[in-house]
Amino acid sequence: MTFGNPDFAFIAGRVKFVCLNTNAIEYDYSQPVPNFDFIKAEWTNRADEFDRSVVCMHAPPFTEQFNNNVAEPFNDYIHKLPQLMFCLDGHGHHIRIQDLYDDGTIFYMTASAKERKYYIFTITPDDYSYEIIDF
Repeated sequence: MTFGNPDFAFIAGRVKFVCLNTNAIEYDYSQPVPNFDFIKAEWTNRADEFDRSVVCMHAPPFTEQFNNNVAEPFNDYIHKLPQLMFCLDGHGHHIRIQDLYDDGTIFYMTASAKERKYYIFTITPDDYSYEIIDF
């Protein structure tokens, strides 16, 4: 059962958030996961409304749910988004901050609610910062 498009994007404060379905294991290769056509379209879709980008996904590259046959092209595609700032994922259910590709782009994995932690990101005109909240 589908509850809407698994890939979507929105713009807030001149930052485009590109949200991607990366759970390839849940499909039988009848649909592209991740969807490179969608990512490519977002390079320029509403280009006059954003200057920077953030990619959000469930399973990051190099995990068992990601289609790792395309992990390298995936990195190439997301880096064609204007000024990719960072990536967010949550599959591992714990805090992890890692430069997966050793190229300066940080992937922030978030914890599950059970772990009682979350991030607050502050995006400024020139940069971003984050803090980890324990509750």
